[in-house]
Amino acid sequence: MKATALNSQSRRMNSSRNIIVGLSVQVIILLLNLIGKSIFIRTLGTEYLGVNGLFTNLFIVLSFAEHGMGPVMLYYLYAPIRHHDLEKLQVLYHYFSKLYKRMTLWMSGLGLIFFTYHSFNGSDGKCAAPFIL
Repeated sequence: MKATALNSQSRRMNSSRNIIVGLSVQVIILLLNLIGKSIFIRTLGTEYLGVNGLFTNLFIVLSFAEHGMGPVMLYYLYAPIRHHDLEKLQVLYHYFSKLYKRMTLWMSGLGLIFFTYHSFNGSDGKCAAPFIL
């Protein structure tokens, strides 16, 4: 009985520590991002920051496609790894490999379409990002 109480208390402590550390890291990232953008504005001007922000946001959106896949893969691979089922591991590995390749092609295509549209979408008819082309 006493060991169970200790385990649940240590879980609570670990969970609260994880929450505090996670929030702290998010605040630090937010502050560093703010400082970095302030430095960019002062040294490079707002035009570069606008283009940089556009492409940064594009890469963030495109990276969201992967964010759900890691935990899903871990969930499906856990049991075969635990039971040393090499055949099932091989099948799952090939399936996830094909899935990642398809996602990569899909996201690359969307990125190229987005880049092409926004590169040539200047307000005066000129290329909005001539230094990239």
